[in-house]
Order: sequence, then C-alpha cells, then structure tokens
Amino acid sequence: MNTPITLRVDDELLARLDELAALTDRSRNWILRDAVIRYLDEEQQWIDRVKRGLEEADQGKLVPHDEVMAEMRALIKDRAEKG
Repeated sequence: MNTPITLRVDDELLARLDELAALTDRSRNWILRDAVIRYLDEEQQWIDRVKRGLEEADQGKLVPHDEVMAEMRALIKDRAEKG
C-alpha cells in the first residue's frame, strides 16, 4: 500500500527537483522516493556501524589512544609529503 505524504519545500528546491525530473525523465514522486530510500539506507548503515562499535567497546576491543594518535600522525605526515 502506498500512503501519500506532504512535503513543503522552498521555490529554489522545487526548481531543482523539477530540473532533475526533466533531465532524468522521472516524476517528482520517483525522485523524492528514491532520495528518501537512499537517505534511510545511509542512516541505517551509520547506526549499524555505531552499534557495532559500541558492542566492540563493551567487549574490550579497543585501540589504545597512543596507537591511534601515532597512526594519525603518520597519515598526516604522508599526506603532507605527497603535497
């Protein structure tokens, strides 16, 4: 079952939506539905990663702060050398 919802947007966002719809030969509804699906998928992935990290922390699977900082310094140095 599909349930309609209302979304209020400003004129600029509506213009962008209409432009994309025209360029892709899709309806506003299709684009908005696709955008919501992508957003929800990305947010769920983030939540899953946070949950996994918290579970690992609860299990004591942690990296000492000094090791993390040393790795970060090495990455920064490497990036600076590459310019």
